[in-house]
Amino acid sequence: MGDGAAWSAIDRYLSVSSVSTDFEPSFQAVDDAGVHWLRIIALANAHLVAPALWTTLGTTLGHPEFRGHAPDDVRSYLALLHRENAARNTRLHQQCVEIGSTLAGAGLQAALLKGVVWLFDGSTAAPADRMMRDIDLLVAADDVDAAVRALVASGYRNTLESLAVPGHFHHAPLVPTGGEAVVEIHRDLSHRNNMLPASDVIASATEIAPGLLLPTPRHRIVHNVIHGQIENGDWAGGVFSLRDSLDLARLMMRHGSEIDWRSLADSARQGGFYRHLSGAIHLAHRGLGAPLPPAFADCATGKFHAWRCLQQRRWLPSTIAEAIGGLARGVAWERDAYGLKLTSRWSLRAQLLVNARRARRAKNAVKHLISQSKGG
Repeated sequence: MGDGAAWSAIDRYLSVSSVSTDFEPSFQAVDDAGVHWLRIIALANAHLVAPALWTTLGTTLGHPEFRGHAPDDVRSYLALLHRENAARNTRLHQQCVEIGSTLAGAGLQAALLKGVVWLFDGSTAAPADRMMRDIDLLVAADDVDAAVRALVASGYRNTLESLAVPGHFHHAPLVPTGGEAVVEIHRDLSHRNNMLPASDVIASATEIAPGLLLPTPRHRIVHNVIHGQIENGDWAGGVFSLRDSLDLARLMMRHGSEIDWRSLADSARQGGFYRHLSGAIHLAHRGLGAPLPPAFADCATGKFHAWRCLQQRRWLPSTIAEAIGGLARGVAWERDAYGLKLTSRWSLRAQLLVNARRARRAKNAVKHLISQSKGG
């Protein structure tokens, strides 16, 4: 079984729906040779979704018809990963609660972002199987310095002098002395801060613990798309990020009936990210069985993006697609304009400042792309 069949198997096992996806695997092929499971596990580990496979293959939360397909050693390995990840997430939850308490003591609040949101939103599977690297928090821009001071006073180490990225939308990582993960405090959600204003996210969020806010499902979906498709370059590269897509598919499955999809589509058009949102939604639908909202069903651009991502994943080395996405991210106007606090690209000064920085990064990205191509 090549990677195409391995990817199809992973997609089907992770599907949020009982309805078959467009790329249903041959379970007979999986059963016939245990070595094929080595490739499935390797790919799942690389994309940080191996614990989520156990949700399907090993628990009553998944698809019961799949549980007999995994050999005993595979089931034991996935069970171990899931158990260890669940234990780590429990520690992350406690760390977040302590952070919230510290911020609340300073009269501050922070909205949870990305992975750690799943630890507090009442989900069934994600709090145990969602893998995450750090804790992302959003605070009002005027409160960033105060939030940093509060956490530093509680024992975190500020890496501003060594790890700061000039003009970035979040502060340099704060490292705990005994906690589970570093903390990144955001003042904005991306370099394109007009697409999803931080003030809107904070104003509509719900307090779920002292000092901690839970963003609305609509804002979580939009942030998922802006972060993955635009900031990370997945749209430009045609990259299928399984972890991001699984997050989106689960959000759509759980909160789809609560969201005004027509209004969301209109807002995305006004904000300039409709094609990215549609593409991510179609990919979550085709790859992982997420329901397809009628407001996006007829979008040809979204359909093509999903098809492209799935085909590239089968036939193009992932390093190439990711390098293309990295190049697009590196030369993006907004990346430098944000740091330089430029609101218009039409002045001569803006063109000179931004393009000088873009050229330097483009040169480095092209070198990396060539290196990856030769290595592949």
